[in-house]
Amino acid sequence: MNPYLAELSEYFKMRRVHAKLNRERLNAFAAEAALQDLAAPEWREPVYPKDDLEFVEFLGWSNSINFHFTDIATGEKFQTLWPECKHCRQQKELYQQVDKYTWRCLLHDVEVKVWGGAFAMDACLRRATEDGIPVFDPRFLRNWREWTDTLARFVFRGLHPVPVIPMLKERHKLLNQSAVRLGDYGEEWMNVFRMASFYAFKGGLGAVERLANEFPSYKDEYRGYPGSSGPPIPFHKRAHLFVQMYEGRARASSVLPRIKDPELLMLPADYELPRALRAIGAVEYSPKLLAKIIAKKEIKEGSVAEIEIRLAVVEAGEILESEINAIRKANGLSSYTKVEIDYLLWTKGRACPEPHHLTRTTKY
Repeated sequence: MNPYLAELSEYFKMRRVHAKLNRERLNAFAAEAALQDLAAPEWREPVYPKDDLEFVEFLGWSNSINFHFTDIATGEKFQTLWPECKHCRQQKELYQQVDKYTWRCLLHDVEVKVWGGAFAMDACLRRATEDGIPVFDPRFLRNWREWTDTLARFVFRGLHPVPVIPMLKERHKLLNQSAVRLGDYGEEWMNVFRMASFYAFKGGLGAVERLANEFPSYKDEYRGYPGSSGPPIPFHKRAHLFVQMYEGRARASSVLPRIKDPELLMLPADYELPRALRAIGAVEYSPKLLAKIIAKKEIKEGSVAEIEIRLAVVEAGEILESEINAIRKANGLSSYTKVEIDYLLWTKGRACPEPHHLTRTTKY
């Protein structure tokens, strides 16, 4: 059982005014997707290590700080160059564009790539190791004398008009906190999965539960619904995402054991999935909320509107999984999990021309 879903299910029953589900459109989308060949992503983009065990360690650090990439003041998403010219660094004006994502430093004949959002953050981590900075060494990250604010600013450097990744201070601190907690797991993220016996949920000892309950960076819950005295609202987006991404790579790996209960995972309630759900008509926003999103105005963390957006994502995921698998079963096909459904919606969200909602938060 996923205890977080059980708690969230109580909130599905509440009347919502800002982000409502359209069951007819959800069912129609499920019918379209059910007979498609949905793939589980292997996460083989260049920013990720090719070695499977290295990938897991990379993912643990990356997901510790995988949140909020858009600068609210400018409305611009964080971007960076990697690889970069060691002389010209992030001075984009010194490069000549080759194609949409490729630039070339003519002075030093170096070809570079432009990365945005979470991929840009991952590129920063990969680039740091090339600069000789051991950002994947928990002993280094636990040492404030070495892992300084100044060094963090250098690691997470980017392009104008967002020259440094948003919420740098929070990321700097959370990497340190994850490093401290990882000491209880033999300094390896892989041990989180080993000690969970490769279950996502196991009576409080599954991988999602260990991440959410023991690592400050992965804890993602609200004290309750604004204006009510209800129980906490547990989303734990990045804990679910870490396990989903692990499972995606594990399905194509001869080294990584598979997660034993992927059917219990929830959709990660972030900012891309709501955009995808709105694009297919499955989530309908109030006129006031939609106007704020289109205008790229901040939706406050913990507000009723923001919580309703996230609740809609999780509930939509449960409906889609149920409807899709009912159709697949009727056609003699194997079931899909949130691993496939999340990737389907995530790719649709990234392709949407409309902006996603902006919330300054470490949760997603």
